[in-house]
Amino acid sequence: MAFVRASKLDLPNPCLSPSSPQVSSILYEPISSSLALTLSDSSISLYPSLSPLLTPSLSYPQTLIPSPCSSASFLLLRSKNPDSSSPHVFFIVAGPYRGGSRLLLRFYALRDGGFTRAKVICDQKGIEFDSKVGVLLDLSHGVSVKVVGSTNYFVMYSVSSLKVMIFGVKIVSDGSNCGGDDDDDGSVVVKLIRCSVIECCKPVWSIGVFSGLLVLGEDNGVRVVNLREIVKGKSKKGKKKENPVHVNKELLSKQREGSSESRMCFVSFQNNSATIVGTDVESEAGLVKAISIQALSVKRFLILDSAGYIHVLHVSGRHHLGSNFACHMEQLPRFTDVQKLAFLPEISIGTKSVWISDGDYSVHRVITSNEETTSNVNDDDNKIREERLIQSSDFGAVTYTIFSPEKIQDLVPLDGNGVLILGLRSIYAYAIS
Repeated sequence: MAFVRASKLDLPNPCLSPSSPQVSSILYEPISSSLALTLSDSSISLYPSLSPLLTPSLSYPQTLIPSPCSSASFLLLRSKNPDSSSPHVFFIVAGPYRGGSRLLLRFYALRDGGFTRAKVICDQKGIEFDSKVGVLLDLSHGVSVKVVGSTNYFVMYSVSSLKVMIFGVKIVSDGSNCGGDDDDDGSVVVKLIRCSVIECCKPVWSIGVFSGLLVLGEDNGVRVVNLREIVKGKSKKGKKKENPVHVNKELLSKQREGSSESRMCFVSFQNNSATIVGTDVESEAGLVKAISIQALSVKRFLILDSAGYIHVLHVSGRHHLGSNFACHMEQLPRFTDVQKLAFLPEISIGTKSVWISDGDYSVHRVITSNEETTSNVNDDDNKIREERLIQSSDFGAVTYTIFSPEKIQDLVPLDGNGVLILGLRSIYAYAIS
């Protein structure tokens, strides 16, 4: 029998008038238990070290990031020092500057139980740090931007310029050795490096970054990028890269046709449009978008499309060591119109909870297996290679259903068996054991 714990968190400053800002989305970082609330006025409230199941209400935030905030994400920085086990937690915010003529990045570091502004070192052309506002990029903000953080890297997509920018971040000082240098005031200092720029031919609807792979959600499928190879570029060992590597997606995709060595490939959805009742398959095929990408394991991703179907993307090959890899996509059986998908990426083998919602009042927990089966497949060179394929049976049946008292606005995972649900006026936390 499952044991369920539930808690309701009342949001701060309840709505007193239609003009009061509402919480539009939430982000949760499980390592530091940090919560970020994005408000309808494009400001962000940060809450560090929060226990949702033990907190009855949210007080005024310790860190309030003023608008305009277009996109935000948590970022983990891991040091190469073997004695440093816990990663440094950062929060990155992107937004327009001076009417959108330039793009502004603001960095916040979690330190001593709170988020503080971090100093950023930039020595590349078109990037400068202003201590009063943050990092300024010589790029117009345009319609919107999207930021997705990972470990030591984050990705930013500009809708107007159709460019995906990959940035690396390194810790220079954690602020613990202040006092020895006149320039050291105890602030956290990081170095920002623009590693690569991908010029896109089509719109990108979603982004996933995990374990050296970058997955871009496009129309009717996803594009898989070997992040390590793109970041390395073709620079020789020992030679400093003064400029980022510029990549054209169309050229790299064509490269795969004549060579098994590729840093990028496109994988289309399988059989999704044909199963949409009452629609024209031909006309709808190009309208299905990959709207959410979540990492199931090192080489497996769950993809949610705009038609409410879930697909499993499997990446095989030695993408950690080289550029040679292959991809396979499989559509899972559909039992509801899925609008929200959430779970924590984990490397360990076993089972995990996947939370899905129809976007109305119900959330379902599905137990999925992280184990893979092996199959031998003949490739074009008549060689036998080992390729691991996802089985539909790995994605189990619904084991628990939660009915929300409020219409569901957003959904994020708490831990392996927990979930946060954003309603219209409150946040609800659930944990199943």
